[in-house]
Amino acid sequence: MLIACMSRTVFGVACMFVYVMLYVGTNMLTKLLAPSLPLVQIALFRYGFAVPVILFVLAAAGKCAFRIGSARVHAVRGLLAAAGSVFGYAAIAALPLGDATALFFTAPLLVAAGAVFVLGERSGVLRGVCIAVGFAGVFMIAQPHFAGLGGIAAGLGNALCAALGVLMVRRFRNTEGALPLAFTTSIVCVAVLVVPAYLTWSSVSPKDLVALIALGAMGGAATILLNVAYQNAPAPMLAGIDFLAVPLSVAAGAAMWDQPIALQAAAGCMLVVAAGLLNLGQDYLIGHAAGAMRAARRLRRTLTAA
Repeated sequence: MLIACMSRTVFGVACMFVYVMLYVGTNMLTKLLAPSLPLVQIALFRYGFAVPVILFVLAAAGKCAFRIGSARVHAVRGLLAAAGSVFGYAAIAALPLGDATALFFTAPLLVAAGAVFVLGERSGVLRGVCIAVGFAGVFMIAQPHFAGLGGIAAGLGNALCAALGVLMVRRFRNTEGALPLAFTTSIVCVAVLVVPAYLTWSSVSPKDLVALIALGAMGGAATILLNVAYQNAPAPMLAGIDFLAVPLSVAAGAAMWDQPIALQAAAGCMLVVAAGLLNLGQDYLIGHAAGAMRAARRLRRTLTAA
């Protein structure tokens, strides 16, 4: 049993490492494509070419994997993903890659704040401190870019859409499967983005087409790997790997686009990462404490009955 649990954990961690590489890779491809193609066109290709990848995994998983409880949930989730992708690509185009990535990772803090109102979860002092520290880091990242607030606003818009999507998944996790959500999200995104992409269409060179196909395939694979990782390994362990995307993006921006690493922005990135990890670690400890209390109550009832 222990070996089986360890194997699942190792498998989940391996999936998470690959996901982070794919996530950073898709952001790099987006930054390469942004100067020559409209953002909505990039987003359309990203989700359009992800559909075959997700369909292949669904076919391998069997009919039982495809379960839709509420079409409205899937539609809203897709709309949030479409809006978030355009916001995220705008941030990547306007800001250094590391700063745009760090802004996206304010999403877990927004989830923590929104869970109080949407899910009715309690929020302690430590969680409030995490949120405050995280957004202090956002301010430090944003300050050097105040001349162009559009990129900052787009990055935060992306994080907000992602947070709302996570809250929806958590609220309806008992009725909606992860793979069907990934599939319908891509379908809704394509349906929403096809008209604005057509109206702003730009001709695609063979080199850009290869990059767009890679973007879609990598994005679809990343979505599946993220779901699989969280199904097999503890969330705090995976979060520590997930946040590696921030320093990797900073390094990629410096290497490929000669983007200077501002000390203040780097410190802000570290604050966002630290706040997110502390918040997730708190969730993990609370979950274990609650499980231990339930086990103790069951043991007490058993002893009393005996």
